[in-house]
Amino acid sequence: MKHIFLSAALAISLTGCASLPMPETHSSPSDGEPQYVFTGTVQDANRIDIGRGAAAGRMFTYRLSVVVQYVARGNDYITPAQTISVEISPDQALPGQYQTCQFVAKERHPAYASGVLLLNSRILDCR
Repeated sequence: MKHIFLSAALAISLTGCASLPMPETHSSPSDGEPQYVFTGTVQDANRIDIGRGAAAGRMFTYRLSVVVQYVARGNDYITPAQTISVEISPDQALPGQYQTCQFVAKERHPAYASGVLLLNSRILDCR
């Protein structure tokens, strides 16, 4: 008897949850197209630790110093001849110094004190 009552209560609660409307989701810059597309020359590459607390020393990324040559998208924050910082994931091949590469970045760090820092960046092509 107790088993029948519990299964009936569970069925009622699940049907009540399924009928509730889901709230709308708003897209963020990391969901769709990149906000920044540009070509630049790599000046410097540094491996930095982004881990905090227990993850200190275990999470790494690469931060590149890049001189922008051409901006295809995102010219509200980056301009040609400007030196910016770009973070790329460690699974990408690291470009050599003075290589010209095409970058795609999804977002900009909102409060980076040393100029512009683009996050979640990918290297499309280098020559």
